[in-house]
Amino acid sequence: MGSSARKSANPNPVRVKDAILYLDDVKMEYGSYHPVYIKFCSIMKRFKSREVDTPGVIERVAKLFRGKNHLVLGLNRFLPYGYKISREDLKQMMLRQQQEDMGAFYDRGW
Repeated sequence: MGSSARKSANPNPVRVKDAILYLDDVKMEYGSYHPVYIKFCSIMKRFKSREVDTPGVIERVAKLFRGKNHLVLGLNRFLPYGYKISREDLKQMMLRQQQEDMGAFYDRGW
């Protein structure tokens, strides 16, 4: 992905309450047993255990929540110091995903 998310200061520490509210937003959007919600929880566990780095978690979550910009931008609250997803980043990620989708479409011989 390179690093489409720009580094910025996050002076406010993350509170458990904020994390629960964000998780509730994801549940409201998808339901707690929906495959997207389950995949999101898996991504975040891998991020917490450092199996996935910050750019990797941004890319995975943005792809998973494609079209749900409020959820992708909500992730900013939990990114480490120096990282921030902007609306421009979302546009670039969406364009890249559309190009990948078109490539896959043509690769199937359609």
